[in-house]
Amino acid sequence: MGRMSAGLIAIMTKVGFKLLSVMIKFAKIGKVGMAVGTMATYSYLFTWQFALVLMVSLFVHENGHVWMMKRCGMVVKGIYFIPFVGAAAVAEGDFPSPKDEANIAIMGPIWGLILVVFTIFVYKITGSAFFGAVAGWMAMANLFNLLPISPLDGGRIMKSIAFSIGSTTGLAFMLIGIIIFMTITIWKGIVLFAALLIIALMEFVFTYYDIRRHIKKGIDVRSIKIYSPMSIKNVILSVSSYIVVTVILWVLMVYVENIPEVEAAKSIFM
Repeated sequence: MGRMSAGLIAIMTKVGFKLLSVMIKFAKIGKVGMAVGTMATYSYLFTWQFALVLMVSLFVHENGHVWMMKRCGMVVKGIYFIPFVGAAAVAEGDFPSPKDEANIAIMGPIWGLILVVFTIFVYKITGSAFFGAVAGWMAMANLFNLLPISPLDGGRIMKSIAFSIGSTTGLAFMLIGIIIFMTITIWKGIVLFAALLIIALMEFVFTYYDIRRHIKKGIDVRSIKIYSPMSIKNVILSVSSYIVVTVILWVLMVYVENIPEVEAAKSIFM
């Protein structure tokens, strides 16, 4: 019975990734259409101003990932906007190593932080509360992405560190993230979290069976590049950059939220 269940899960995982591959190929054809659809979706749910700010923020954030992906030698397929989910920088194959995954993950929020600083600068020059509200919202969005839960950027950084300790620790971290997402999704009923939950589940199952496959062959998982441990130096750099970016984004968000006219201008988004 156990073997049948395991086999069924493995088949479902393969089918899931086949469907994901087909969806990406379809997305290539309707890339512009998906971007327009995403804009229209958020304009309908909120306001066109909110949708525009979201699209710009996502585009800059994902370009940060793309920039680092290329520096890590990855072949990038492009940035895809996905209604109800957001956007994703898609590349061919897996991350080369946990170190590369952590570097790629942090670069999105770093580019997002630069955009926040630039927007606050525009607010200071123009005195327009609209730009202050935009900066505060973008800071909050990037902070959300830095939550230490996979598959968010913060989760990818911490997952890389967890796998540096061991594959069991890495899988445990991913599983905890799934449980947290599942709890929040059921409790709050947030569609976005449901989508992230599906991605997290697929990634966990794929990683689990990939590791199990190598162990059955007698291969040391830590000798495989995508699971190879990060050096102490890289762990320290990853943790330090994560903390610094998170703290700066938090300080900037609190700063603009404490400006009365900026707080009042937020109503334009909803």
